[in-house]
Formats: sequence, C-alpha cells, structure tokens
Amino acid sequence: MTARRHTNAFYRRMTRLRYLLLAVILLLLFVLESLPHLIPSFYLGMPLMVIPMVCVIGLYEKETAGALFGLFTGMMLDCYSVQGGIYSTVVLFLLGGICGFLGRFIMTENFLSALSLSAGTLLIYLLGKWIVFGLILSANIDPQYLLLYSLPTFVYSLLFTVPLFWLVRVIHRIGQQEKTERITLQKF
Repeated sequence: MTARRHTNAFYRRMTRLRYLLLAVILLLLFVLESLPHLIPSFYLGMPLMVIPMVCVIGLYEKETAGALFGLFTGMMLDCYSVQGGIYSTVVLFLLGGICGFLGRFIMTENFLSALSLSAGTLLIYLLGKWIVFGLILSANIDPQYLLLYSLPTFVYSLLFTVPLFWLVRVIHRIGQQEKTERITLQKF
C-alpha cells in the first residue's frame, strides 16, 4: 500500500512538472510569434506555432490537458488580438479537447496523427475566424483574406508541427520512462 502511494505521488509530481514545462514552452512560442519581424513572414502569413502545439499536447496528454492548454492558449491569443472577443479561447478550448479525445480513443500517438490533427485544427481555426469576423460580424476584412493571409499562415504553421511533435514526444517519454523504471525497481 505504501509503495503504491509513493508511486502515485511520484507520478503526480512528474505530471505537474511535465505540464509546467509544456506551459513554459507554450508561453515562449507565443512570445516568439508575437514579436514583430523576429520570424520572417511568408507573403502576409505569420506562423501560429501555438495551435499545432495545442494539438500535439492534446494528442499525448489526452482530452483534459488538451482542453486546458487550448483554453490557456486561446486566452493569450485573445489578449493579443486586435479584434478582441473570446473567439480563440472558445475555439481552441474545444479543439484542444477534441484532439485529446481523438488521441485517446481513435488515433495513435504518431507523426501522421499529429500532422492531420494540426492541419484540421488550423483549417477550422482560420476558416472560422474568416466566417465569424468577415461574414457574420462584417468586419473590414479584405476579400482576398483567405488567399493572402490564411493559406500562407496555414502552410507556415503546419511546418512547425514537425519540431513541436518531437519536442512534446520527448517530454512525454521522459515522464513515462521514469514512471516505468520506478515501478520496475519497486517490484524487486
């Protein structure tokens, strides 16, 4: 009973440490994409590195963590946005939870799953932003918004899925490896 309690306490501690590390990386990515002229633009598109990060976190850490990291990311994006509102908070909260749900029950934790989840999430986020702010709220959005901004942003952001996938995978594996080693040692 005591060994199990210590293992659970160790696992909770490792999970908190992993979540803290992921939150710091997410905050750094947000700062990197928010600073002007630090990352070069591709036509008018700037990378949204935090959205693929939320997808990959949801894939590995499952639905609750995916939804909470999506909420955290959405609040950061909404605070920085010119348009205001809570669009990013609601959409990324839902999409992070959906990515986690798909990662738990349908998809495996591999690169192709992360790429398809990131592509779908970016597509829903960018098209939804155009529909909400351009068509429904009738903001002054250029008719060529999809071609000049959304498409380059989609492609540019999708390229960042590759390093972010491997980064989250390494962080996730470190926590799982130490948990497995500790349980194996306690059996003997």
